Amino acid sequence: PSDTKFASASDDQQLKIWDFIRGQEMVLSGHTWEVRTVDWHPHLGMIASGGKDNVLKTWDPRSGKCLASLRRHNNSITELQWNRNGNWLLSGGSDHN
Repeated sequence: PSDTKFASASDDQQLKIWDFIRGQEMVLSGHTWEVRTVDWHPHLGMIASGGKDNVLKTWDPRSGKCLASLRRHNNSITELQWNRNGNWLLSGGSDHN
């Protein structure tokens, strides 16, 4: 992560990485419903996302490829966040898990 890039979640099932220096946008596709939350790993080039498809995904922001998909929620994922050292990814959802 850097101060020149920003990741956003969207209702159109996509994540976008915005590069303010180059004026470019990269689209990451793979969710099957609205993406509700996104967080950039604090030290590595990795992004996590979650949404209404109940799937938590990790992404390589350089290639735009999905690294892993985890189905651990029974309803929408509404929040996720890496801890400060990046060893844990915490998620919360409408299923109260």
